[in-house]
Amino acid sequence: MNHAKCIYVVDDDDEIRTLLKTYLEKHQFTVLTADSGEAFLADFRAEQNIDLVILDIHAARSRWFAVLPFLTNTIASPRDHAYSKF
Repeated sequence: MNHAKCIYVVDDDDEIRTLLKTYLEKHQFTVLTADSGEAFLADFRAEQNIDLVILDIHAARSRWFAVLPFLTNTIASPRDHAYSKF
């Protein structure tokens, strides 16, 4: 049995978080959200089986400098790394 892919959205903008969550859930994804990198780091559990993290690195409290190394060392293998800058 396939499980729904889990996407974690980290953004300090409530409207963007809600928009992404609504859109992704309509497409059968499980969506977790956090309003900051600090909240993500506090709430993260390995057993959540997160497939993708969408992280707003421009958010005031994103703490991307702590989140990216954490993700690299905790849940991703080197072949899984994909960073995008807009």
